[in-house]
Amino acid sequence: MKRPGWPAWTLAAVLALTAMLGFALSQTVEPDVIEDSGIADAAVTKEQPETPGLQLQTVTEQTRWYTMDINTVSADHMAVEEPITKWIDEQKNLFESSVDEYKKQLEDGDRAHLRLTAEKLPHTGNLYSLLYTSYQYTGGENGITKIKPFNIDPSEGRIVQLADLFDLKSDGRVLQKLVKDELLAQKPLKDDLFDDLLAMALNDPSSWKWALRNDRLSIYFDEYEIAVGAAGVVRADIPLDLVRGFLKEEYAGRI
Repeated sequence: MKRPGWPAWTLAAVLALTAMLGFALSQTVEPDVIEDSGIADAAVTKEQPETPGLQLQTVTEQTRWYTMDINTVSADHMAVEEPITKWIDEQKNLFESSVDEYKKQLEDGDRAHLRLTAEKLPHTGNLYSLLYTSYQYTGGENGITKIKPFNIDPSEGRIVQLADLFDLKSDGRVLQKLVKDELLAQKPLKDDLFDDLLAMALNDPSSWKWALRNDRLSIYFDEYEIAVGAAGVVRADIPLDLVRGFLKEEYAGRI
């Protein structure tokens, strides 16, 4: 004998009512709200070609307000790694402060950018130069490009200063003249130079941004440092043969 059951129309009504209640509840429950806090949502690291005594990596970071693309370093010697890492951290902090200051200019969907790109310059001597190019954009029409070279002695595990190569007190004037003459010889650049800014920049050779590139001693000046912005980063290349006679004894045969 069959047990008595619910009439078919009753079951259909119950099912329909259950479906309606489920739909109503789904419409009244508020969805989770995800706020954009500006914290990086991605950080990717990849290996770069190896440099003697130095390993380069590219770290990328992205937030609502900015992107970063930075070549970081780890070195065999802390005396090499620490100054480079300190400079990178300083650039990041300055950039993030600028982003906070100029956020109103970025509210239209644009984002700020920071790129710190390292390049090992070609040179056949015992030293080598790691040249960082910094590009920063925090709104407006154009970004700003700057240069930061690190000159490395891998055998001694340290960063070399220009004063390690030359006696700047006695030979500084000679170096100043060589750099100035080379800049003035660049015809497209000559008319873009500011005489007063050039004099200030050349006044203290110990503050110069320099690097070894092939058979040249290269001196760098940032955008707007000595010339109009359209000139970009300015470089003076001095043949090493012109300065070998002024090198200190410990470096005379190593460059």
